[in-house]
Amino acid sequence: TKHHCDDEGLTGLWGEVSFPVVHVTNTMGMIETVTSTGGGVLAATGLNGVPFVPNMTDAFKQDSWKYGKICGKMSKWGVADIELKIGYNTIEMEKCHLNSYAGVVVPTGNKPQGHLMFEPIFGNNHHFGLMLGNNLGFELIHHGDHKVEMEWDTNSRVLFYNYQVRSYDLID
Repeated sequence: TKHHCDDEGLTGLWGEVSFPVVHVTNTMGMIETVTSTGGGVLAATGLNGVPFVPNMTDAFKQDSWKYGKICGKMSKWGVADIELKIGYNTIEMEKCHLNSYAGVVVPTGNKPQGHLMFEPIFGNNHHFGLMLGNNLGFELIHHGDHKVEMEWDTNSRVLFYNYQVRSYDLID
């Protein structure tokens, strides 16, 4: 069988750097209607000498709580993670191609601190990782200006252990 290389398809090494810039917004949508104050807020203090709060919304975001506060809307911009790949175009012909790569995931995103519930998170929770992948494609049908092609992509990655805080302080 004679193999004809595509004019633009060259075998060889290639590299790629990618990093998505994302915007994450979490809105609780919490609605509270106070129908009776029960005579108002007591002048007494609650836990650790902190004054009582007048409603549920204020209770979930009081300063004395270390973890598990709930805020109405939180928003954050950032780079999710940086992916660095180096690959090789093993086969690059007119009707088929095979590309393989290895790479690393560099953590640039954020991870939960536990102070706020449902805080906006982007990236892989600040995990470093390694990845391997392939792309195989071939032409099934070619008629005039029309083609039907099949692509098969694989991407395997392992993310390494890191320390995480996931705690809710429901009693001060």
